[in-house]
Amino acid sequence: MFDYIKTAYNLVVGLLTENVLIISSVVLLFLLFLWIVLSLAVCNELRIVKYSKKMFKLLEQARVNTDENPMLYELVGKMPEQFRRQFRIWQYKGGLPGDYFTQQVCVDTTIYSGLYRQNRTIMSWAIRVCVVLQLILSLGILSTESAITGLVLGQALIVPMLTCLLLEIEFFVYTSIRQYYYKLAVEKFNNLVDLLNEKYENGEIDFPNKGKAKCFDCEQNDYDFEDEDMIDDETKRGRGRPRKSAEEKEAEGRIENDADFARAISRAEKLMSRLHNKDLSDSQIRRTNKELGEIMAKMSEYKRRNK
Repeated sequence: MFDYIKTAYNLVVGLLTENVLIISSVVLLFLLFLWIVLSLAVCNELRIVKYSKKMFKLLEQARVNTDENPMLYELVGKMPEQFRRQFRIWQYKGGLPGDYFTQQVCVDTTIYSGLYRQNRTIMSWAIRVCVVLQLILSLGILSTESAITGLVLGQALIVPMLTCLLLEIEFFVYTSIRQYYYKLAVEKFNNLVDLLNEKYENGEIDFPNKGKAKCFDCEQNDYDFEDEDMIDDETKRGRGRPRKSAEEKEAEGRIENDADFARAISRAEKLMSRLHNKDLSDSQIRRTNKELGEIMAKMSEYKRRNK
């Protein structure tokens, strides 16, 4: 195996010249530049800046209605997932916007997690790998002409080290721009949150359908948060589940055997526990009482049928 690798290496070195090595450096510089441009064009920092400014302008002179503003939904839908999720929770729970739209959740988590964080690490390692490969090939080219001495080693380092310096300069410019974008994103995001807080304190935010939340990434428009586990568990809160169709609800509500009757009793107990132990809004109390009444009626009907 080693002989095969050595043969392949000798073949590559035999085809290379000093001019080809320099051309490869220019190609690497261009590829990194292209990578940087594409990365900056799609970065989440610019996304947050762009749509935070648009939302600020939209809401600055208007009363905020969390349910009946198509343009607001369109802009929120273009924000990163963490912001959309916090908007759904806020729309469902109500309250001071600043309690939900925090910099740590909506900005820092978006920018410094996943592939967006790894991109810089990958870019840094790609530079190192390319420079090391260039150094190995440069040593191979010069070693075919003379024995490796200190002078030959120094000559072999000229092109790789110059390439490394230029690549690192590009990388430094990239990280500086990303840091500037981050500061700009924080500024515009905080301006938007301050505006929402001000409007909430002045009573200029309406929650017409409190207890329902908009779905920005599925075909259904509403999310139903009636499950008490969704209300209590902070780690699950805001995810919701798509609203069920009338046929699905009717099928689930039928009581045709003892197993269905047992499930109905369990559900009724949960609803009664919710009414006694939860701080519910008026609309939630109405929905809970309505569902409890329907379940009790179906249980009574089942008992009459089986007498």
